[in-house]
Amino acid sequence: DHYSEEAILLPLLPGLAMLAAFGLPTMKRGAINAVDWFSVMTLSTSAAFIWVMWVAKQTGWPAQLAKNAFKLAPGFKPEFNLITVLIAACASIGWIVLVHWRIARRPSVLWRAVVLSSGGVTLCWLLLMTLWLPWGNYVKSYAGVAKQIALQLPPVRQCVDSNVGPSQRASFAYFGHIPFSQFERTQCDFFLLQGNSNTRKKDNASEIDRNHDHWQLIWEGRRPSDRDERFRLYRRIS
Repeated sequence: DHYSEEAILLPLLPGLAMLAAFGLPTMKRGAINAVDWFSVMTLSTSAAFIWVMWVAKQTGWPAQLAKNAFKLAPGFKPEFNLITVLIAACASIGWIVLVHWRIARRPSVLWRAVVLSSGGVTLCWLLLMTLWLPWGNYVKSYAGVAKQIALQLPPVRQCVDSNVGPSQRASFAYFGHIPFSQFERTQCDFFLLQGNSNTRKKDNASEIDRNHDHWQLIWEGRRPSDRDERFRLYRRIS
């Protein structure tokens, strides 16, 4: 498919990056200055926005920004972690020092054309991985759903058949230790169905028929931030 065709090209990226590095000495001073100023303005604004949104998420001010943050993650409870805040603060101070060093001294080194752009991208990534990682996990992670499913299974775990994709299956197995069916086992007493809000009515029923067996709905849930995706756990009753 189209995705697999693009994946074939991924091994070429390291080689192309090294070839592109040889073009740095040929860049003119005007082009280097343009890249530097664009990097400083764009990435500094992005880093400041990440900080402002984090403050809004933690304190509720500015109110509109806080409302937008919690709208994407209903039910999320922010927590303050001193270590991650210190790491983010040190990275931000390091960015300011780097910008001052690059602009004030104008070093004649080979990598001067990319030091600000790469440093700014690293800063934004680090801020997201420290200040916003809990929020991102809450929005995108299947940990909560996996734990809810695990509570519905008996203490002596039985295999669970499912139509979920490989990524969701791996997440559920990791976070909830859910024993999905293996290739050699086709008869399971539980079936996990992945659907969406537009799933046809017969798949939303409390009881369904599948493979000549009768199944009863025992749990239904989703990630708090995903209004479309649905998971339903059925138990074989006959």
